[in-house]
Amino acid sequence: GVDFMSAVVKMTPQANQTGYCGNFDGNATDDFKPAPKGWVPEYLMPAWNWPIGEDLGPIAGGDNLFLAAGVATQSQLDAQEPLTNRRDGQTLRPCPAALKEQAEQRCKNLTAFNLVLACHLDICQTGSVEAADSIVDADILETFVNARGLAVHVGNGKCSGSEGAAFTVLKTKNVTTPADCMRFLSECGEVEGVIGAQLKVNSTCEIILAAYAVNAQGQPKPVDVSQLPEPAGGWGAAAYAAVHGSAGAEAGDSSMGAAHIIDVVEEAGWDCWRLN
Repeated sequence: GVDFMSAVVKMTPQANQTGYCGNFDGNATDDFKPAPKGWVPEYLMPAWNWPIGEDLGPIAGGDNLFLAAGVATQSQLDAQEPLTNRRDGQTLRPCPAALKEQAEQRCKNLTAFNLVLACHLDICQTGSVEAADSIVDADILETFVNARGLAVHVGNGKCSGSEGAAFTVLKTKNVTTPADCMRFLSECGEVEGVIGAQLKVNSTCEIILAAYAVNAQGQPKPVDVSQLPEPAGGWGAAAYAAVHGSAGAEAGDSSMGAAHIIDVVEEAGWDCWRLN
């Protein structure tokens, strides 16, 4: 299904063809089986299919392109020469551990995930932490000048930060559909520290907070959850306590979550969105 592919290769039917491309017997219903009921939202069911049929086992050694290239393990892959940028002949250099740690510290407070990646790349490729200064300026501009509030679908699963870090979440009481969850996330977009939302089938929308917000000088500060709008039907009990003061300290505690939604942890029935 489209959720598991980054490219679609089109071809004419081949003799004795089986596997992920189907068998071209004219029956589209015998190439995949649908996800179990309730695993994913109904609107995603057509894309959430598992291939069935013959030739879906491990690839024979003679057909394995990684083995043919002399790469059998991840460590061997890591040891390969860096890839060349074919347009200008330059190569991406491996990032030394000490410089990588400096990049982690310099880039960790950025609010936009795409800028976090650019920040790491600039530092590692130039060898200079100062190379990130323009990225920091761009992040401040995006945070305080540009409009926020565009909900972008990250994937099917629970939202995850770097190295699988979890987040502080505020659970709504009656926001139950993907469209309503995205709409409410957009409404929360002006509150610094709101970075996304997630929703499980047959449950309610959860607004995701970063471990901290960022001030105009690029320094961390607590997330002010009291500025959040009220969702239709209100907040769940724990979220209501946080938003209305009795547990507000929890929402800004930097030990409770990550700063960016980077990926999803595959878990049936969940959708994850982040704010751009």
